[in-house]
Amino acid sequence: MLSLTVSLILAGCSKDTDCKGERICENAVCVSPRGGVDAGEWALPAGARLKAASPAPPPAPPLVAAPPPAPPLAGRPPLRPKGVTAEERVFPRVVRKPGQVCVQSLDEKGSLQESCRPE
Repeated sequence: MLSLTVSLILAGCSKDTDCKGERICENAVCVSPRGGVDAGEWALPAGARLKAASPAPPPAPPLVAAPPPAPPLAGRPPLRPKGVTAEERVFPRVVRKPGQVCVQSLDEKGSLQESCRPE
């Protein structure tokens, strides 16, 4: 294995990829590429790189203005609870719920109290 590595080092390069950078392999020696008409793809100056032809990105869509904020609801009356009939204001009262019978009453503060039992 060692003798193979030594022979490759003494022999120089065998292909262009053995050379660093833009250099190419000619007669087992890495050299800079030659310019000129007959040089083909190597006619570019050393260090020049071809850019891949990629399509330009599409233009950004135009910005759309946000709709103006809605004006405050000035002058609109506040929401009121649904009207309560005189019949609904009578306490204590019995109310049936699914599977239960409940008695509703008002406490001293006017809060609704409810006591339920199964039917």
